[in-house]
Amino acid sequence: MKTATLRMLVISACLLGIQTMMPWAAFARIWFVDNNPGNNPDFTSVQAAHNAASPGDSLYVAGSSQSYAIATITKQLFIFGPGYFLGENPDTQAEPLSAIILGLTFNAGSDGSLVTGCFMQGTITVNTSDITIKRNRFIVNNVHINIASNLANVVIIQNFMDDAINATGINVSSNSQNILIANNYIQRHAVAQVIISDATASLIVKNNVLNNTLTIHNSTFYDNILRGGAFNGTNNDIRNNIGNSTQFGTGNGNQENVDMNTVFVGTGSTDGRWQLAQGSPAIGAGVTGGHIGMYGGTDPYVLSGIPSIPAIYFFDASVQGSATSGLPVQMKVKSRN
Repeated sequence: MKTATLRMLVISACLLGIQTMMPWAAFARIWFVDNNPGNNPDFTSVQAAHNAASPGDSLYVAGSSQSYAIATITKQLFIFGPGYFLGENPDTQAEPLSAIILGLTFNAGSDGSLVTGCFMQGTITVNTSDITIKRNRFIVNNVHINIASNLANVVIIQNFMDDAINATGINVSSNSQNILIANNYIQRHAVAQVIISDATASLIVKNNVLNNTLTIHNSTFYDNILRGGAFNGTNNDIRNNIGNSTQFGTGNGNQENVDMNTVFVGTGSTDGRWQLAQGSPAIGAGVTGGHIGMYGGTDPYVLSGIPSIPAIYFFDASVQGSATSGLPVQMKVKSRN
């Protein structure tokens, strides 16, 4: 049997799993996007799939060695990739390639959209409210996520952002409210800031691992680990954070001058190394007695950004079948929350 046909068997099983776990998917349509040669997808680009889709549809973007071009979203869509660091962590996906997307812009009409499990090599620009950016990896030559003015209810959760380019991680513009930034790893370099918000915006920043300076205002900031850099801003509620220096002081459950070598396991996969070490000062030190950092709280970071759909992490099929015995297939599937 051809490799492309085997890939389609895997995809079909995944899509059936989506319909089983998410009843709404049985009524909306699922579109398969794949730019790998030799397959027979619905579309080879995210933009073409978007243009054909109806509001509420899902786009399943296949992993590939080739990137997918920038797309502009003007409908409510649910965009799923397979995750990232797939060769580093166990039981991720049978196919270890990520879905590399060169940028997404969410414009009016896309309210309620989700992008998850993708490898972003371009900026996500948010120009409308009620957008969820979940479990994606970012390596971007500019701002990772840019949130426009006068928006609300943008959720940035369980993402991994790390590169050596001197650009802001997350930028929140004027008068945007209720922006949730939770359970992410965000590292910037040199003069760049991990998070910066306008003085009129307000955020909820919790359970992140951050490395470099941030500037926020009118915000709630708790259960975070700042590995290095300064904390700037005004009118913030700052509680139960850990700093490598004196960024937060020792009041309100904060800890200062913490040796980061005692906080994390420091070994393993690129994202697994930020799990808490045995005896870590972050264990049980959160606002409600939970753990501080990206693996704590109510929505802990998920290794490899595996999206909340069934993942086939083992697939083996014979190259030959028969009318009597059929095609022997072994498959292992794991569901994630």
